[in-house]
Amino acid sequence: MKTTIALLLSLFTVFFAVAQECKVAPPDLQGTYEGGCKDGKADGFGMATGKHKFQGMFKKGKPDGRGTYTWEDGHFYVGEWKDGLKDGEGEMHYADTTGADSVVTGTWKKDKFQPANDKGYIIHFQTQKITRITVTASEANENSIIIEVQSTSGGTGAIMSGATSAILAVSDIQLLKGQFEQLVQTTNSGTRSITRVMRPTFPFRGKLIIGSEQVDIEFTEKKNWRIQVFVNQ
Repeated sequence: MKTTIALLLSLFTVFFAVAQECKVAPPDLQGTYEGGCKDGKADGFGMATGKHKFQGMFKKGKPDGRGTYTWEDGHFYVGEWKDGLKDGEGEMHYADTTGADSVVTGTWKKDKFQPANDKGYIIHFQTQKITRITVTASEANENSIIIEVQSTSGGTGAIMSGATSAILAVSDIQLLKGQFEQLVQTTNSGTRSITRVMRPTFPFRGKLIIGSEQVDIEFTEKKNWRIQVFVNQ
């Protein structure tokens, strides 16, 4: 009996020592590791927990293959990895204030999202209550981007600047690329507003703020664009 206990303790000590020596390369994942190991580095299926957490395939100490990476604020990526970087098909999940997820699905290359379309615009991100977005090229002669916000539930939303009632509208645009001169709100009803982004420069990328909802959209070509944003609010 004593021999068996001694053997088990010996095996546990060896296993613990190997686990301790199995290195995870990304600093934000360094802390504890359980899983496959080769030449002193995480290799095969495993789980590393540090500031952030990764569960999936490792190679030479780095995420490589399919796995789930979870950041400390709770958002997470599920998909393919290569040499420690997001690379391949995957989904990025962002939690909003209601606890629901907004999901960006597509292809990543060396940690950068690769939007696959040749339409002249890219929708990078939209929050949960944005149910639909349509984008068309306008034939108007003015140099502007027209944004129409429509409630799909008949309710009210953001307070539109200059209006006497609370309706859904673009209250601000956080510029990520390009610039514009001003925002002009010209038409509104109980469930709809129209905002014109006057004299934008291209390429143009901005985060549209609509009450508590957001749309991150980019225009890669110089055209007169019209966006319709449908919000379930």
